[in-house]
Amino acid sequence: MKRATGGTPGAALLALAALVLFACPAPHPAPPPDQPPPGPEPSPSWLEEPAPPVEQAVAVVAPVEAGFTFCCGSEQFRMEIQCGEMLKRCYENKRGRWRQTYGRHCKEKLGESCYLELCEAKCP
Repeated sequence: MKRATGGTPGAALLALAALVLFACPAPHPAPPPDQPPPGPEPSPSWLEEPAPPVEQAVAVVAPVEAGFTFCCGSEQFRMEIQCGEMLKRCYENKRGRWRQTYGRHCKEKLGESCYLELCEAKCP
């Protein structure tokens, strides 16, 4: 017995599947409703609030040499005094280690007030 399509059953199924797929076009989605343009992104709350003031603590700096007291300094140079003899020592930070150097370097880098006034004020 011959079928009305004149072909094989597999071909008929293929033709039917193609007819179903291509006969009914897929509905196109509706265009999105008009929306206002996006505004600026909200910033995090920590950016909007001012930072609290930082309290600077007075750090007690250990002297390099025993018997001396730290007077003043920076990360590169520091001045110390030995109150009994009023000896002053200047140190320079080289590769993470404090090394004694000439006092004129501390005078140049830290200022005369550090060299004279602040050091002598540390001694009673």
